[in-house]
Amino acid sequence: MSNTYTAKVLLILGSTRVSRISPAIANWIQIRLEKTYPTIEFSIIDLAELDIPMHSLEPHEPKSGIYMQPGTIEWSNIVKSASGIIFITPVYNHSYPAAIKNALDYLKAEWINMPAAVVSYSKRLLACGAEDLARVLRYLKMKVAEPYALIDIHVTDADCPQAAIDHAEAAIQQSMESLKKLMDEK
Repeated sequence: MSNTYTAKVLLILGSTRVSRISPAIANWIQIRLEKTYPTIEFSIIDLAELDIPMHSLEPHEPKSGIYMQPGTIEWSNIVKSASGIIFITPVYNHSYPAAIKNALDYLKAEWINMPAAVVSYSKRLLACGAEDLARVLRYLKMKVAEPYALIDIHVTDADCPQAAIDHAEAAIQQSMESLKKLMDEK
C-alpha cells in the first residue's frame, strides 16, 4: 500500500555532537506524528550529514540565491521540498546549537514564509533555546508555530513517569496543529 502525501515536513536535527540524543527524540516524534497525520510525510534531516561547513565556501551572499557548492545546493533543494519544518533542538548554554544557526545562514529566500515549529529538549524544560531560535526564524520571515514544544529529555527513558510522556506528546501535538494551520495558509 502506498501513501499519497499532501505535504512534507522536515524534522531537522539541531545537534551535531557525537553524544547527542536528537536522533532518538526525532524518531520518537516521527512515530507519533505519522500516526496522527498519515497524509503528511515526515523526513528526518541530520545536519551532521550535510556538507554545510561552518566556513562557507560560497562566493555569493545567500540573498543572491546563487549557490556553487554541492552541499549548499543539496541543502537548498531539501528545504524547498518542504511544506513545513520542525526544528528539534537541545538547549546548549541557554540557547540553541551553532549548527542550526549555520544551516540557517546558508540560505535566504528558502526561509521566507516557510512554516516552522520548534521542539526544544532539556533536563529542566527550559524555553530559552526555543525562544532564541524562534526570534531568528521570525527575522528570516518564517511563519513560526506557537506554542513551542518543550520536552524533558527523560521522556524517552524506560523509567520515565507516564505523566511526563503524556505532557511531551501533548506538547508535540499542540505544536504540530499550529504548524499544520500555518502550512494550510501557505
